[in-house]
Amino acid sequence: MKKIIYLLFGFLLFSGCNKSEKQNDSDHNSEEKIVADTLKAKKEEVSVDTLLVTPLAESGDLGRVTFTKGEKTYFYFDRKLKKGKIVFKNVEYVLEKETFASEKDSYVFSGTQITVEVPEVKFEENTGSDCFYGKCPVVTIKSSTESTQLKNLSVQDCPNN
Repeated sequence: MKKIIYLLFGFLLFSGCNKSEKQNDSDHNSEEKIVADTLKAKKEEVSVDTLLVTPLAESGDLGRVTFTKGEKTYFYFDRKLKKGKIVFKNVEYVLEKETFASEKDSYVFSGTQITVEVPEVKFEENTGSDCFYGKCPVVTIKSSTESTQLKNLSVQDCPNN
């Protein structure tokens, strides 16, 4: 009888340890998944392209076209002042000209040694707002030495009124 009790006790002890190991493996796998998901989100957030363009401390306003991703403004053009700004590869460029093609909903901004092309904007329906909002699948930035593309920017276009 004593042998049966020892055998039963040993079996319960072994199965409890095995469950604990499985639980630890499960916890470890969830921690790995959380870390992997976080790194994936950060990778999507920070790409080489967005590192080439420095975010600005500007926001949308009447008379201004502003291009953002998340809460960061990547460049803008102020129609009242007839100039805008972009910082590309740590060089600040002044945008001096805006061309908007309404038939294509596209923009081109240019300045000395810089061109920003927005070939397509998918505008949302304007429901009485002073501004128009849309998404830009691709924005191409060309300086005299290099070019890059930013993807999935948002645009806020607020006419002068």
